Formats: sequence, structure tokens, C-alpha cells
Amino acid sequence: MSGWKPILYLITPDYIGEGFFRLVEDALDGGPDVLQYRDKKSTRQTRTEVARRLRRMCHDRGVAFVVDDDPYVARDSGADLLHVGRDDPSIEEAREVVATCPLAPLRTAAPASRGTWRGAGRHMWHSGPSSGAPPRSQRQPL
Repeated sequence: MSGWKPILYLITPDYIGEGFFRLVEDALDGGPDVLQYRDKKSTRQTRTEVARRLRRMCHDRGVAFVVDDDPYVARDSGADLLHVGRDDPSIEEAREVVATCPLAPLRTAAPASRGTWRGAGRHMWHSGPSSGAPPRSQRQPL
């Protein structure tokens, strides 16, 4: 693959208080290209506040910032990208929410969602599992 450059893509744990930001700072010091904020436990208001702070931390270091699952948090925090999966809002719903922001919803769910999405100056390729894997909530641990 000529011209292909691997990237380091980090995903956060759920927000756990102020210690969370020290953890993320240490991770950002490792030089990732992308940081994805994934928080399944906090309220939307908390996630938005955390996301705004993370976006500033990422942008200060030249790291792309992604919000997982919630187009409202992505829009209100000024995220660079939004990641939505099988159990999240549809791409159509996400597009409606983030229509005024430079976000490219990235869907990684069913094979039917494979393809490209062009918008707001970004081009993103995405693909989901081709084997028809069950949703994460229905998967059994190994």
C-alpha cells in the first residue's frame, strides 16, 4: 500500500472525575493521531462538558477529536468527527443534528452501511463487520 501511514487511534474509558483528564493527558503525550471520547455512563451534560475540555486538549496537540455515539455532544463540543455504531442514532439522524458543524459521521455497523461519506471537506471510508456479528450488547465474552 503505497503512501499508507498507520495511525494511533486511542479510545477513552468512561469519565471518572478529574483523574480522567490526567490519564488522557498522559495518553496524548504518547503522540496519538486521534482520540475518541467514549462514555456510556455520564449524563449528556457531563459528556458535553468533558468533550469540550478534551477537544481543547486534543487541538492543543494537533490530535483529531472524535465523540462516540452522541451527535448532540459532538455538535455542542465542536468535535472533529462523530462515531456512530449499530446501536446508536442512524447516519440520517446524526446528519440532521450535526448539519451545521464540520463533522463526518462514521458508522461501523452492518455491511449495508459500508461505503464512503463525503461532507464538510472530509472524506471517510467506513466498514462494518461482514459476518453479521451481533450487537455488542449480545456478544459473549471469550
